[in-house]
Formats: sequence, C-alpha cells, structure tokens
Amino acid sequence: MTRPTISRTLDRVFAPKTVAVLGASSTRGKLGHSVLALLDQNGFEGRIVPVNPKGGEILGRPCVSSVRDIEGEVDVALLV
Repeated sequence: MTRPTISRTLDRVFAPKTVAVLGASSTRGKLGHSVLALLDQNGFEGRIVPVNPKGGEILGRPCVSSVRDIEGEVDVALLV
C-alpha cells in the first residue's frame, strides 16, 4: 500500500470531490439546511451527500440515513 503524498492529502481537504453533510436538514433556517444551500449557491461542483437519519431527499439531493450508506470515498465530512 502506498502512502498518499502531502499534496494529495491537502487536495482532498481544499479541493474535495465529495462532501458529506452530517446533520443535513430539510427545514429552512436550520444549519444543516443552510450548509447544503450554500454549497449549491457557491457553485461547488463535486458530489454532495446529505446525511440525516430520516433519509429521503433534501434540496433535490438523495439523502442517506447513515454514513455507512455512502457509496464511494468522502473527502470532507461536515458535522452540523
């Protein structure tokens, strides 16, 4: 197993391809809703995965009910 370079590690933090938002919410005014909306409004082009125990859909994105349900790698996880 090769170790990732420092550059690759920092790229995952500062230029993520996938962001998981733990505590995503469909309720306007809640931080979990605002974070998702801001990612969209500011042109984040990567994959955004909302995580909420209720599952369903939030702001038009499929929502998983657990981090265990996220397919593929996640570069950054935001806990809100």
